[in-house]
Amino acid sequence: VHDKSETELLRKISSLKDVIGSLEEEVKKAQAQVISLKRQLDKSRQEQVNSMKLCDRVQQKNRRLKLDLSATHRRMKEAEAKGKTEFHYEAIKQDHKKLRYYTGFTSPERLDVFWSLLEPDAKRLQFWQMKETENEDRRFILPLKTQLILILLRLRLGLDGADLAFRFGVSQSTVSRIWVTWLDFLDNRLCQVPTWLPPHLCDKYRPQAFADKGYNTVDGILDCTEIYIETPSSFRVQSETYSTYKKHNTAKGLIVCSPNGFVTFVSDLAPGRLSDKALTKACGVLDKFTPGRSVMADRGFTISEECKQRSLHLNIPPFMEGRPQLSEEDEQETRHIASVRIHVERVIRRVKNFRILSHIFPNSMSEQLNKVWHVCARLTNFVDEPLL
Repeated sequence: VHDKSETELLRKISSLKDVIGSLEEEVKKAQAQVISLKRQLDKSRQEQVNSMKLCDRVQQKNRRLKLDLSATHRRMKEAEAKGKTEFHYEAIKQDHKKLRYYTGFTSPERLDVFWSLLEPDAKRLQFWQMKETENEDRRFILPLKTQLILILLRLRLGLDGADLAFRFGVSQSTVSRIWVTWLDFLDNRLCQVPTWLPPHLCDKYRPQAFADKGYNTVDGILDCTEIYIETPSSFRVQSETYSTYKKHNTAKGLIVCSPNGFVTFVSDLAPGRLSDKALTKACGVLDKFTPGRSVMADRGFTISEECKQRSLHLNIPPFMEGRPQLSEEDEQETRHIASVRIHVERVIRRVKNFRILSHIFPNSMSEQLNKVWHVCARLTNFVDEPLL
């Protein structure tokens, strides 16, 4: 019995060994399959990475091609627009008579310098009523330089939107977008340009005529001018803007020029009924002068107390003060002041050479009037040399 049990046990052990051997073989096969599958997975992952890289390269190439196509399309549009109009930048710049008549600039070099001041910011303009994502081809049918010429034409000649649309071969809506966008841009950019001259620069560029007449410390000549506006719909505004001097509704602005005729200060526009004194106080221009220096103005600027408070000397023609006539000394002083104060009137005439300010400004553009005034007044420093 014992031998029989031992034999049975050995048989079972042998059977188990066979099972274990079989299982070990299956494990080896499974491990080999795992290794194979892992290699296939690594290969698939690498192929996926390579495919993604290839896809990125194709997408980048596609974007470049789209940009190239867009640029080519834009150049074609620009060339087409340029062919439709003789008012593009280079054509105007090369003809001195046209340049002066249409823009006010007295030389191509001055126009180029002005453009160089604007160009960096002009390239980033976001056009009025146009989304950032809107097709660029529509934004720049006219090159930026030609858009500047369009704006200068409107300012210089006072042309309306329909006229400009015909001249430049674009729609009136395009003219409107360009006008509103560029007017805001020029107003902001030109107001950033420092124009106030300190005493040492006023002395450096002071014309001999001032020194000969004893006005060695005059740093600025003040004067006001009025711009005709359409009768406002509001009765209150009608009353505030009615100028008894002009017998019309007007807006009034103050300008200060240096002795050599450089525009150093431009106030915001005020209702035409406001006095010269009130506008001078409201704009705060007297605070810009250096104590101990002088200002010059016409009789309408009754600002002697305001000047005294700031230690400024006021050169103003003498008043009659109840006398039947001026003394010989007062008459001579009046003539001396008039002979040099006339330069601020000449500066204002330069500003009014931008004929958009010479027309009756319509109510429909009332919100743009102050910007137009600032742009025209400040442009006078760029279009030509100072008067003296």
